[in-house]
Amino acid sequence: MRSSPLVGGEVARTTMGLGAEASDATVHDALMRAHFSPSEQQMRELDMNMRNQTNEIQNNITKYRPLVINLSDNHFQIELQ
Repeated sequence: MRSSPLVGGEVARTTMGLGAEASDATVHDALMRAHFSPSEQQMRELDMNMRNQTNEIQNNITKYRPLVINLSDNHFQIELQ
């Protein structure tokens, strides 16, 4: 849980096809290109990869203290409930 705020850079580097040694500026440039690209493919991949990572973090948290209710896979639906 403590490392959860730090996963974004790793997920972005992996999704954008950058190595772990890529600078933050390089990652920023790649994210900007993906954001403004007419094709939304990389942004969709980034969203999916980040969602998978947050699901893994949530699963690790609830493994030790189960939730009373089951969470939906649709995070937007959770917000509306």
